[in-house]
Amino acid sequence: MEIVTEKDCYSIMDKKLRGKRFDVISFVLQPFSEIMGFHGDHAMLKILAKVEDKEKEYSFFVKIATKSQLVFEEYFGPMRFFFKEHVLMTNILDELQAQVTKKLTAKCYLSKMDKFIVLENLQEAGFEVIRKKKLDLTHAKIAVETFADFHAASFILESKGTKIDEKYPEIIYETFFVDFPDRDRYLLRSCDIGVRKLAPKCSSGSSNIQDEVFTKVAKRVAELAKPSQKYKNVMCQGDPWGNNIMYKYHGDVPKEGILVDFQTSRFVPPALELMQFLYIATSKSFREENSKTLMDVYYNRLGRTLDAAGLDVASYLSRKEFVESCSYYKEFGISAGLYYAYITRVPGKYLGPAVQDEQVFLDFMIGGVPTLPLEAIQDEDYKTSLVDAINDAIEFYTSASR
Repeated sequence: MEIVTEKDCYSIMDKKLRGKRFDVISFVLQPFSEIMGFHGDHAMLKILAKVEDKEKEYSFFVKIATKSQLVFEEYFGPMRFFFKEHVLMTNILDELQAQVTKKLTAKCYLSKMDKFIVLENLQEAGFEVIRKKKLDLTHAKIAVETFADFHAASFILESKGTKIDEKYPEIIYETFFVDFPDRDRYLLRSCDIGVRKLAPKCSSGSSNIQDEVFTKVAKRVAELAKPSQKYKNVMCQGDPWGNNIMYKYHGDVPKEGILVDFQTSRFVPPALELMQFLYIATSKSFREENSKTLMDVYYNRLGRTLDAAGLDVASYLSRKEFVESCSYYKEFGISAGLYYAYITRVPGKYLGPAVQDEQVFLDFMIGGVPTLPLEAIQDEDYKTSLVDAINDAIEFYTSASR
């Protein structure tokens, strides 16, 4: 079945060329061989067009909802990943981009609900995924500055009278950490079951204590992911792990970052996203050494971006409130970090076969069947990330103040 049609290509090129005379000669959709994410298939769309009597090839990045009806019905559909991203890409992100000069994300050329989204090919703009295996301080600084610019856009938009949650109430829902009381198979429950089964291989602590901690993790991660009644909320990317931040390099040094993938975006305080990033994208030793520095880098960038728009950062997020909210949302970072370690750190050689088999994929993501992680635990990096995440959770929830 044809996914992208010739008619679609004309719509894409019309938006791309903005009024220039053209004709589509041919097009091809080429799937990527490597895994680029958990929520959808990815491909490169190449369109050969004659533009004002000259032939030229154009390329676009395409995110496809899924080729599997079963995966859509059991996983993607109930979580409403693609509805949220469709609204973001066709409405909110354009409004946010208009508030700042910094490029926030890829331009959207066409979005068809629950089918596909056609985006700017960011590689042509000089962006690429991180070149290093592990995030270093230089990349982390660029990343938090990128989040600061994205969050600042919400504050600037709000200063002009637009309240995102009131204008777009249909996307203020959680997609990742949500409980489905009437379903047996869903992501949060699957992560909880899987982590409990792997814990004995990662920690020698009391099983009773582990069970108590994991119960708190599942409860609190869902509660904290909701919009705050205490702190100011902004539009957040929602899934700030490695593949969703791309970098532009000068030589081997990253100089600019950009965000991609908004299926799990949230309307929450900035500190939640910052803490989530620190706990899912960096190691325990890295956080212990650099968290304060990165918090300062983030807040200073937020201040500069708001100042450029004629706004005082203290009027929207004082440093005291920022530090306090970071301390509060550390719990979310730790809780989310545990589930991210379980899922996203599985090495590609184990994950590859899973995404090719819809039942294996569903068992892993929503079925609570940790076959892949139990195999992947042989990988030292994967095991280390799980050990650190489990120990962080146990340490946090068994401290005297909890």
